Amino acid sequence: MKKVKKYGDFILALIVLIFAVAAAIVVIKMVINKNDGSLFPKNKSNTEATSITKKTTKKKTSSFSKEDDSVGTIFIGDSRTVGLNKAVDIEAEDRQFVVAKVGMGYNWFVKSALPEIKKIKAENTALTKWRYVINLGVNDLSDINKYLDEYDELTNEDSSIQLVLVSVNPVKDYPTITNSSIKKFNSKLMDAGYDYIDTYSALVKKGYETVDGLHYKDATYDDIYDLIESGLSDL
Repeated sequence: MKKVKKYGDFILALIVLIFAVAAAIVVIKMVINKNDGSLFPKNKSNTEATSITKKTTKKKTSSFSKEDDSVGTIFIGDSRTVGLNKAVDIEAEDRQFVVAKVGMGYNWFVKSALPEIKKIKAENTALTKWRYVINLGVNDLSDINKYLDEYDELTNEDSSIQLVLVSVNPVKDYPTITNSSIKKFNSKLMDAGYDYIDTYSALVKKGYETVDGLHYKDATYDDIYDLIESGLSDL
């Protein structure tokens, strides 16, 4: 009987051990999933800094230091860039310019914005390198392929410019534009082979406030500008 009892105790202990090991494996897997594939958590600030910026080497596009005094930066966009400029005064910074107009998109970019950019460059000959920070598309999401073709043409004609594409940012209960359509646009933008700053995901994560579902309150514009500046520093 004692042998039977000892055997039974051994089996019970073995079963308990198996369950303990299985439970430990489950916990470890949960920790790894939470930390994006690592058993130990990554530095949060580093994760956030790299998550909004995608550098590329696919296409002919230059890369300049933000501190380079010979570099001019032109912010190009629609009414959201107009609002951004009003909120943070982009042009108050040395060597920064804004080319933006309410309600505009691809056709305006080609026919009006590019000639205006050419004029800015002609008036600022001390600046020999140019970075275009482009935030267009919310008014004509279906024209993504036209935008990308034009960006390719620009960089093929002038390899000294740096194109930085900024994601189209989210709307909030806006009747004619959906975030699902914006995400599709951004996906193609991100994969186009140019430096890309994903402000969309950062805003969704942090939260954002609009005045009409499409345009933002000043505090959110401040966040967007900080994200772009941080992204430019990472490129």
